[in-house]
Amino acid sequence: MNPEFESCLKKNKIRKFFQGKSLVEKELNTALKDFNEAKESLEREKFKNDMCYNVYLYCYILCAILYLAGIICYI
Repeated sequence: MNPEFESCLKKNKIRKFFQGKSLVEKELNTALKDFNEAKESLEREKFKNDMCYNVYLYCYILCAILYLAGIICYI
């Protein structure tokens, strides 16, 4: 097992989050919004904005996946 992951488990930074499944749709809708913003930004050749939207997009998708699995992380 990854030592950092094991450390998070021991410090109780990764926990069960049963309410998370109710937040999945919200996170995915926000990710879709950011995707559309990134696409528009790319078309306007605003590459810095495009990169920012893409970073947020991946964060929202990661949260949705963790929520779907019933997990929350405290870092």
